[in-house]
Amino acid sequence: MSTHVSLVSTETVKLEITPATPKVILPVGETLQLNCTGNQRSRLTWYKLNNGTRELFDKLGNLTLSEAMDNDTIVSILSNRRVDVEDGGTYLCSDQNSNVNTSVDVLIVTVETKDGLLEDNEGATISCSVDTSDNVTYTWEKNRTKVSELPAPDDQKFVEHDNGTLEFTPATTQEDAGVYECKMKVGTSEFSSSATLYAKPYVARFDKPFNERKSLVQEERLHLRCKVLGYPTPSISWFKDDVEIQADEEGSRYILSEYNGFPNARLKIESVDSDDEGHYKCVATASHIMFDEPNMTMPVSANDSRTIFVRVIDKNAALWPFLGLVVEVVIVCTIIFICEKKRNKNAANEDAVNQDEATPKKSKKGVRHRGNTNNLRA
Repeated sequence: MSTHVSLVSTETVKLEITPATPKVILPVGETLQLNCTGNQRSRLTWYKLNNGTRELFDKLGNLTLSEAMDNDTIVSILSNRRVDVEDGGTYLCSDQNSNVNTSVDVLIVTVETKDGLLEDNEGATISCSVDTSDNVTYTWEKNRTKVSELPAPDDQKFVEHDNGTLEFTPATTQEDAGVYECKMKVGTSEFSSSATLYAKPYVARFDKPFNERKSLVQEERLHLRCKVLGYPTPSISWFKDDVEIQADEEGSRYILSEYNGFPNARLKIESVDSDDEGHYKCVATASHIMFDEPNMTMPVSANDSRTIFVRVIDKNAALWPFLGLVVEVVIVCTIIFICEKKRNKNAANEDAVNQDEATPKKSKKGVRHRGNTNNLRA
């Protein structure tokens, strides 16, 4: 390939191509635009050199040509909205009036990226690469911040390699998953691509102090928050006693809403009843694309869940022990009363018997029996 050349004729005609660089490097799919500037008398024509032979613009495939006037200059614009590898080569701008030429080399490169899947305590890698023999400098960013400039302890989670690989150490968590931008610099050309670190969903424990068990009094409000991590954003569903909750059903008392950026991660019941007691489970499900071998992809589905038991206490529950105590007192008092009454009755009977035994019997001496006397007299 030739280098950037600017030839000046005896008529002091000067042609300039922008970008003003000996070599324009673009990845496949990007837009190529070359501007050739001459004076008002210039009659500009574009060629592509193919093994030393000039090919006219008419044979340059998807390229389009336009012109613009700017004061005393004329600009011929050669563009291609979506370049491919075969669009690379040496492009020459020629002034047909002055026979002045200038050229620029165009290199179309292929950028390959590889996504990664974060495994538990194992770390992961993502990468980008450019198919060129030129020296390439790679820089990784997340949310427009270079990973090398992240504050501690996040700076211990990443290792950047010169070959374009970004390594995630075992210190990486689901919170670090997401889209990372790989910025590549080849000579004076800069471009970027992105790679994704996927993470299986993770459901954290419910709010303390409940964790796995929560007690509510009848007519109180149930409020459960499902804290989820993972990328891409997992879908969340709720189950009660292994039956999926359908909050949109008519007459449903369940309310599902967004929490921490995750739809349906919050579950509410405004007034619980005894039927609401049971095991509530939050399930987070996500699908990933994992690259196992070159040019092969394998979908991976993963889920995680967390269960909490909700106990509903009767609102009168606190009254039952008191009522039980009152009943016990009444029963004891009744027993005491009956026993006391019976004891008093027995004591009265005993007193009556004793009194009868203590009273002296009347003697029958001196009692006259008229019948007997008459008989005796006779």
